[in-house]
Amino acid sequence: MGKLFGTVTWPVTYQVVEILNGSFGLFIARHHRVLRRRAVWAERDVKMGQITDATPLPNATAFLAKLTALIAILALLLGVVMLAGIATQAAKGYTRFEIGLYLQALFGFRLIDLVLLAVLADGDPRHPSTTSTSGT
Repeated sequence: MGKLFGTVTWPVTYQVVEILNGSFGLFIARHHRVLRRRAVWAERDVKMGQITDATPLPNATAFLAKLTALIAILALLLGVVMLAGIATQAAKGYTRFEIGLYLQALFGFRLIDLVLLAVLADGDPRHPSTTSTSGT
């Protein structure tokens, strides 16, 4: 998992968290982008935009519902990442799991970064550089 001065080390939690943030970071960022586009434009894609706009709900209600769903999906993905890290540690024979460190690093720092990205997302979802290239 790691080396320190040429000596192989145990897969301690902080090393596993660093590897997971690096390797799964791009995966989560890509899915975040796709999910954001789908959440914003789902009713437009199925031609229900005018009906949705005519409902007597405040704009904040629809925004908060979509944001809550996006945060829940991101938290679920981070939970899978945490389980993958614990499984990696167990497979390498390391059984001193620091669940608190996983929760702090993934659900504290990383989830807050992703929530801020979701709220302050750069770019217009209609713009070609920020939309999915899969044609959906």
